[in-house]
Amino acid sequence: MNKQGFSQIILLGIVAVIVLAGAGGFLLFPEKKPSSSENEKTAQQKESLSPQSQSPKTQSVPFASSQTQSQNPLSESLARGADTLSSTRQPQSKCESNPAPVFANDITDMSKVNYIGPPPTMGAGPSLKTHSYIGTDHARVPVYAPAQMTLESGSHNVGGPYMMEFLASCEVRVRFGHITEPVEAIKKLLPVEPKQDSRTQELAPIVFAAGDLVGYTTGTDVAGNWDFGVYNSTARNRYADDPNWNNSATYTTAVCPFDYFTPGLKSVYFSKFNSGALGGNPPHGEPFCKT
Repeated sequence: MNKQGFSQIILLGIVAVIVLAGAGGFLLFPEKKPSSSENEKTAQQKESLSPQSQSPKTQSVPFASSQTQSQNPLSESLARGADTLSSTRQPQSKCESNPAPVFANDITDMSKVNYIGPPPTMGAGPSLKTHSYIGTDHARVPVYAPAQMTLESGSHNVGGPYMMEFLASCEVRVRFGHITEPVEAIKKLLPVEPKQDSRTQELAPIVFAAGDLVGYTTGTDVAGNWDFGVYNSTARNRYADDPNWNNSATYTTAVCPFDYFTPGLKSVYFSKFNSGALGGNPPHGEPFCKT
């Protein structure tokens, strides 16, 4: 046998050995099939990586705290102002029509009242005053609601210091002026610093029952008296036809404030009338209060 034939035999032998070795390896080391649990785990991993299988993220909205929530100024002012009142006295959404409400409670401790200046009077300027004056000679006296009434407006000014207006009905307004210490429920609604003018601002409609305390006062610094006025939109006094004074409902709708009290209380107020005690504010024509 020549060398070329011998080389071919050797080459065939090598190929045979390689083929037999491969077959033996397959028989000795078969391919390991993954278990069913491994298949499920792999599938879950693939699914979690798939963009289409992911659920969209939900953007959480932080809950607004009480400090960041927007509130109606009006409603907030009410919450602050009514904290000292009975829970049964809630703001009235609408006034009740009654052109002749009855005042069944005194506006102050009447034993402390030295005199009453009935309206109207005329001050320097001239300055028409259609409210009455309650003279208490600088004594610190309480001021009460004469009937159920709802706070409507008020002011804190240099010359006041406080003035407050209430609705006893849709038609009848009650005014207290030169009040030195309004109750905290009202004081909270007004500016801390007094203004230079006495223009009023609308306030939260706090309801006061007859006899409720609305404040204390020592009256004005000079005279020691304070204001009590009543205005009725259905009334028309003589100033309504006076071109000098018919530019304000404060002048044209003012009435005798004591006519609304019960007969027993009214007689006590009338007994305190003393127009001469006002000095610089003399009576101006016929009084509103008929004795």
